[in-house]
Amino acid sequence: MIIPELRWLQPEWIYEASKLEWDSLEKFWTIEQFESILSNKENKKYIVPLVCIIDDKIAGYNIYKLCENSYNIINLVVGSNYRRQGIGSLLVQNLTSKLEESKKHHIRIRVRDTNEDGCEFLERVGFRFSRVVENFFKVYAKTGGTNLKQDAYEYILRKSDLVS
Repeated sequence: MIIPELRWLQPEWIYEASKLEWDSLEKFWTIEQFESILSNKENKKYIVPLVCIIDDKIAGYNIYKLCENSYNIINLVVGSNYRRQGIGSLLVQNLTSKLEESKKHHIRIRVRDTNEDGCEFLERVGFRFSRVVENFFKVYAKTGGTNLKQDAYEYILRKSDLVS
């Protein structure tokens, strides 16, 4: 049995992590966006980039922000070859265990309004739909290289919803 391992995302892994997103989504983060988020000096205090490694390959990642009362997931991606194998659940469980031990109240994530699989996954692992955030995503489309705006669905997992 292969055991997934969670590690901090290293700068040399940015290309491999971003490739997961490129291969599985129509709209994606660019390498520049990864580097900008991870190298910003202000962000370093508040941004936590985790990867899930299986057989020395990145199977998924979770980049989240430490906020005053919450953990805000910035990006949660599981490679298409690793879906439905518990990788996403492992990444979320890692964060819910931190929530239980902290003074924070909830975990928040915003997903594209077209991401039906992502919405279903979030509901399966305990998140609840909160609201629509209009024009939240600035999207650089794979085809044509145009910037678009897209709505997001916000999901929240409250500490009070966790079963201990």
